[in-house]
Amino acid sequence: MNSPIKYSSEDDVALKVLTVMASVFGVVAETIPKNASPGVFEIWDSLKHLYLISALEEEFAFVFTDDEMIDLLDLRLIVHVVFEKLQGLR
Repeated sequence: MNSPIKYSSEDDVALKVLTVMASVFGVVAETIPKNASPGVFEIWDSLKHLYLISALEEEFAFVFTDDEMIDLLDLRLIVHVVFEKLQGLR
């Protein structure tokens, strides 16, 4: 796992989440829509979702709950939940 890094805003977290997503999905980060979700971003299927969750856990050095894993189907929500977890709010 990577060392925890302080993120001062959700924008900082969003940049890192986009980098992780780009790596998992095999695309350039700039091509990921701001409203990315499985219904909007066709490459985001159920298997890639599992890879994404695993990669985010590795990158940010925490574990999502089962409910979070199921619910995290939207880029904005992912960023928000990751930021809250990093701030110790979840």
